[in-house]
Amino acid sequence: MIATGVITRRSPWVSSVMVVLVLAAASAWIPTSEGDCLPRLGCSRALAYYKLVNDDTLLALADRFMTNVAELQKYNDIPNPDSVEAGTVLFFPYTCECIDDRLGHEFLYQVALDDTVAQIAQIKYQFLSREAWITQASKLSSVGTIYPGLTVTVPVNCSCGDPSVSPDYGLFLTYPIRSGDNFTGIAQQFQANETLLQQYNPSINWSNLSPSTDIIFIPQRVFATGAYPAFNFRYDVSEGGSKTNAGLIAGVSVGGALALVLAVVLFFLFCVYWPRQRHSDPSNKAAMESLRLDGSQSGDRRSALLKFSQEGAGHSRSSTGSGIPVGPIPLTDFTVDKSVEFSFEELEAATNKFSAANKIGEGGYGAVYFANLRGMKLAVKRMNLQATREFLAELQVLTHVHHTNLVQLIGYCTVDSLFLIYEYVDNGTLDRHLHGKNDLAPLSWSSRVQIALDAARGLEYIHEHTKPTYIHRDVKSSNILIDKQFHAKVADFGLTKLTESGVGSFSLTVPTRLVGTFGYMSPEYARFGDVSPKVDVYSFGVVLFEIISAKEAIVRISGTSADGAGQHKEEQRGLVTLFDEIVSDPDGKEKLRRLVDPALGDNYPLESAWKMAQLAGACTKENPELRPSMRTAVVALMTLSSTTQDWEMHAYGSERITPGLISGR
Repeated sequence: MIATGVITRRSPWVSSVMVVLVLAAASAWIPTSEGDCLPRLGCSRALAYYKLVNDDTLLALADRFMTNVAELQKYNDIPNPDSVEAGTVLFFPYTCECIDDRLGHEFLYQVALDDTVAQIAQIKYQFLSREAWITQASKLSSVGTIYPGLTVTVPVNCSCGDPSVSPDYGLFLTYPIRSGDNFTGIAQQFQANETLLQQYNPSINWSNLSPSTDIIFIPQRVFATGAYPAFNFRYDVSEGGSKTNAGLIAGVSVGGALALVLAVVLFFLFCVYWPRQRHSDPSNKAAMESLRLDGSQSGDRRSALLKFSQEGAGHSRSSTGSGIPVGPIPLTDFTVDKSVEFSFEELEAATNKFSAANKIGEGGYGAVYFANLRGMKLAVKRMNLQATREFLAELQVLTHVHHTNLVQLIGYCTVDSLFLIYEYVDNGTLDRHLHGKNDLAPLSWSSRVQIALDAARGLEYIHEHTKPTYIHRDVKSSNILIDKQFHAKVADFGLTKLTESGVGSFSLTVPTRLVGTFGYMSPEYARFGDVSPKVDVYSFGVVLFEIISAKEAIVRISGTSADGAGQHKEEQRGLVTLFDEIVSDPDGKEKLRRLVDPALGDNYPLESAWKMAQLAGACTKENPELRPSMRTAVVALMTLSSTTQDWEMHAYGSERITPGLISGR
């Protein structure tokens, strides 16, 4: 079920009508314009066409398209990644997301010397993007306002398919028309059915193709499996993509006339009936006021929930002996589009009744369980009723923010408790890899750099590329998840603050309760409650120190008392203070060795570790004005990633170490 619209108290018949209408409207596959974002959740993969030129290297291209060699090999015939000839055509995988009501993906590109916006669009991304798109997405005042080291956003379109054409195709190549292309030649080159090719690209004039302007979408196989993934807003390559989304396919038969009727009825309900009901019921208004996202409270939240559930018309429900309501829990007036509403029964079944065996984590606001649900591996966070504010914050952020380095929210449930359902990220948290009980092989240095870069990209996105912009406020290693390919995703947006100030603000003061985790809090936030993007920058710097040392943010140091009695003494110090004297020392590079994770042995380049430590030191400056932006951190880590890959190739040659790990601890 795609949950759209507002959740408020209504009479039973209105609620029933709404559910039927919204379900029908959501399942209907009726494009109304070229800009419609269908499916609303996007899909796991799309492919970008790229033909190698003389100076291209596979590692540099993988970084440009925000992927890795192992992922490339799933979609391409690459027998020797160290030797790929110029002229080779490669398909680069990327996540197809719903961005501003259009399916696409935003790549981040670091501007090189002599780059222009036109060269980035036409040469670096071979017409997959456009000058105007880059200028707008990067918030450039004009196409000339770029400089070396700047990170720009490069939008690329994509397709997830259309079950009204065929439910058998769910992976599509984004292909910019090239000089000399014609309809028959394209169909033969990509072994595509001509009828399907036309149906999937209805706006293309095939008799008059325009090179460098027209972009088409072509169904593709997964090279690793040889199969065409079926249509689904999510699919797993390891399963061959054979599962289809029956709910969406079933809605294909709903016609345009029904859509028009639904629109009229919904307009009446939203604009006439429900507003009257909401404003005419004081108890309803009071309950909603108690759940506002701005932090204001009118009475105890649990009491408001209970009062709302017991007194509201059409919501006659029982409660437990503890006074906690049982059944649907009311939310505030806000849209939760792009998220699926799950039933409590299916969550309970998928988690084996929330058994200890399915539990994969626990935090301050509840436990997280593994679930295999609707053909997807998912993580279900069961939150405490007291965490309504955090629940709503995560919903509001993650239904509007989509990026490959941010964990994706799949859906929610508000029956008997508050549930958030996320994509399952296979390799757990960075915290577990760095501070676990030796049950995992240590992360390789190149993977640590990649994880740092991925996390920085996710934070840069919410700071500088969203409207409005967001401040995470709880960046730490346990909120950074690692996937199968040892790429990172930032998670847990329950404490996120919205900022009106936009990009570049470093002195925004927001009245706020103090939340977060000690050891990661910036001085201005811990002392005065000042919130700005630089709060996240500071926390990220602490994470970088963790990545280098595998020490926790608060370190326990043992010693003897200074009074001469020889008594054992243990003190706690922030990880930042341990690194301060080394980072500030011009000759501190050699001293850094004693703080580098011993599990790495000599399997790391000291110069790379030193540069990461310097970046972390800059991020943890006491004065927030002296800290870099996350954009600057991304640029620095992109450079560090490139040099680290060169070091790894030189150190290991063709005998690459296991992706992500080094042997032993």
